[in-house]
Amino acid sequence: MSRFSMFQEVVHARVEASRWIEEYWEKYSNIDTSGFWICVVLFFVPLLVLYRLLDRKRVFEVGFYGFAVHAITLYVDAYGVKEGLWGYPYMIAPKVVASLVLDSSLIPVAFMLIYQYTFHKPARFYMWSLAGTIAFSFLLKPILRLSGLFWMSADMNYFKLFGFYLLDIALAIVIVKVFHQAARQKKQPD
Repeated sequence: MSRFSMFQEVVHARVEASRWIEEYWEKYSNIDTSGFWICVVLFFVPLLVLYRLLDRKRVFEVGFYGFAVHAITLYVDAYGVKEGLWGYPYMIAPKVVASLVLDSSLIPVAFMLIYQYTFHKPARFYMWSLAGTIAFSFLLKPILRLSGLFWMSADMNYFKLFGFYLLDIALAIVIVKVFHQAARQKKQPD
């Protein structure tokens, strides 16, 4: 089999998987299900809370940190879903690979607020960031799992999930610190 024909098979398999996901969504995760509406609430409520609490003077700084958390969480979550480590039986949209609710709203908003209120006090920031990763790993995910909103493979456990969350937040912190350092260097005269 040539490289090109194998690639065509991969594309065909992806299209077929996408069709299966759409069919699953239409049967089990559509707007007529309670799981769908729970996801909608979990998506919009954090965004409304953020709109209400966001420090308008630091909107770009806090927003950049939130975007970093969102992007990294999305990539890690997509990896876990793609590898079959975990999944989300209820989705707002069938075209989104990972959890739109967690990756684009709940997790970034939580860590944006932690950042906003504690970043200039490093010990508190790291303590609350660790508390956030613990809460998502050992409280929220088990609740979502018990309620049928989160599935986890037998190869996965909450401690590994905690490691993924630590990786997410650590990378987001590094990215923001690199940009903070670059901004400080720009302000210094040559």
